[in-house]
Amino acid sequence: MSDIDSDFIRLVTLLTENRDDEAKLLVRKSLASLRRRRPDLASEVKVAASALETSPLRFSVASPLPVDSESRLELLRREVVTDLSPEPIWPLVVSELLRQTVAEQESFQELLAVGLTPARTVLFVGAPGVGKTLAARWLARELHRPLLVLDLAAVMSSLLGRTGANLRTALEHAKLVRCVLLLDEFDAIAKSRSDGADVGELKRLVTVLLQAIDDWPRDGLMIAATNHPELLDRAIWRRFDRTISFPAPSSAEVMALFRRLWQGDLSADSASLVSASLTGASFADVNGLVADARRRAIVRSAPPESALVEVVSNRIRTRPKSDKLAVARALLALNLSQRQVHELTGMSRDTLRKYLVRGKDGSAK
Repeated sequence: MSDIDSDFIRLVTLLTENRDDEAKLLVRKSLASLRRRRPDLASEVKVAASALETSPLRFSVASPLPVDSESRLELLRREVVTDLSPEPIWPLVVSELLRQTVAEQESFQELLAVGLTPARTVLFVGAPGVGKTLAARWLARELHRPLLVLDLAAVMSSLLGRTGANLRTALEHAKLVRCVLLLDEFDAIAKSRSDGADVGELKRLVTVLLQAIDDWPRDGLMIAATNHPELLDRAIWRRFDRTISFPAPSSAEVMALFRRLWQGDLSADSASLVSASLTGASFADVNGLVADARRRAIVRSAPPESALVEVVSNRIRTRPKSDKLAVARALLALNLSQRQVHELTGMSRDTLRKYLVRGKDGSAK
């Protein structure tokens, strides 16, 4: 058996036994031998040797997840993302930054060869329902990596000092798996250390996070997502290679997602109702609306459009008065009668006449 065959078998044995230091020594030896035998591969060997020194050896993606010693709950959730039908919709600037992140990760060796590295830590900022978690799943799918999600409920322990240890354990595991790591609700563990309302244990989490971000593997990808950027510690902001702000979707983007999800014909009145009801909605609102309508259609054996109108109408009726007035105004502007608006929103005709006065041309004011 040749030396390279023996070295390969030995390397597999060392990796399965998690003897990383010995495995690295063996790889260094093999690379040195290869450089002597194949001088034409000298530049490729140099890049590989450099990557070996700067990146940890990886666990298998199927390695057991770390658990809390008290509750035995897993500190991370693993998702293998293969399908996101229909394809997500984001504003152009968000889509371009996400694609740039993928392109940089895929060009790791080329960047490394000229002394650069891809963005490895990315902060997502935006209101609930604008697509931050979906973007993390999209990145994992595009990079063909599993998505590991920090489970805050499991990480947060009632034992003094245990939360910080759990967080450190989870992050160390994720560093050794070629994955996309998502720290959702990031503000819960990265609050400003000047916040006097928090106990010292939570403040110590920021120190753990700062060290983890600084030490994150150059070919890894950490995503942190927050709905409350104003709560984050100042030092956290400076640590991220890239920040992507997810704005509230426009009416056109909301309706584009609806049409992509619904994939069916609607009458003009129904389309007007949906459009009016989704004013100011998030992408999550659209997903929930379509799912509810489909469930109602199946359970009640009702026509899909009829089920959709019922769901929309029920949602409008449970909104605050100011929201219902806004929807009613939009419907009247689309030339629906007061009777139709009353039936759809549940608002009395007296209320409609009181708050939504029509001009001489019949348009709503």
